[in-house]
Order: sequence, then C-alpha cells, then structure tokens
Amino acid sequence: MEASNFLDGLVESCDEALKKTENDSKRFIANNKKFIVSTKEIKKDYENRKLIVEKYQNNPPKNEEELKELMSITCYHNLAFCCKKACPFRNAVLMCIGMKPEDFENMKSEWGLKNFIK
Repeated sequence: MEASNFLDGLVESCDEALKKTENDSKRFIANNKKFIVSTKEIKKDYENRKLIVEKYQNNPPKNEEELKELMSITCYHNLAFCCKKACPFRNAVLMCIGMKPEDFENMKSEWGLKNFIK
C-alpha cells in the first residue's frame, strides 16, 4: 500500500472518529458534563495527531526534533513500545519514515525489546 494512500485513509478515519465523538457528546450533554470534557480532550488529541500526520505525509522528518514530533502520535512517543496490534498511529509513523509494518515487526522480533530500545 502506498504511504500517501494509507495516510489519507488514516486522516479520513480520524475525521470520522471526530464526527462520531461529536455526535456521542451531544447525546450525553445534559447528564454527563465530565464525559463531555473528556470527549473534547480526545477530539483535540485526534485533531493534533491528524495535523502531524498531514505534515509528514509527503515530507519525512529531516531531523531529530521533527522525528520526535512525528513519534508523539504514538501512545508512548516511541516505536519501541508499540504493541504488535495493527495500530493506525504506529503504522502512520512507519509509513512516514518509509518502513513497512511487516519489516518493523521482523526487526523488533529479531532484536528483542531490550536491544531495540538502546
């Protein structure tokens, strides 16, 4: 799968998730103020991740600062700790840096976690 197509799909998925989040929050607005705050925070987080993916979609990071920004969309801000599930954020980072998810999994398995994070 071409990186730009994959990332376009990820951005579209984020948009859909944001729309669903907005609809869900409207449903609970009267009785669940705490939920609404949480939903707004989740929406903001997804919007920020989407902007970062769009920034590097066709323009890979050129330095450590940009790479850290791209990595910030992962749960632990580091690929070494990504789980083996097909995470769209992990896969977006891999596509932006030009690595196939299968190659990443093979490398991580061969090196082992302790060696991978050194």
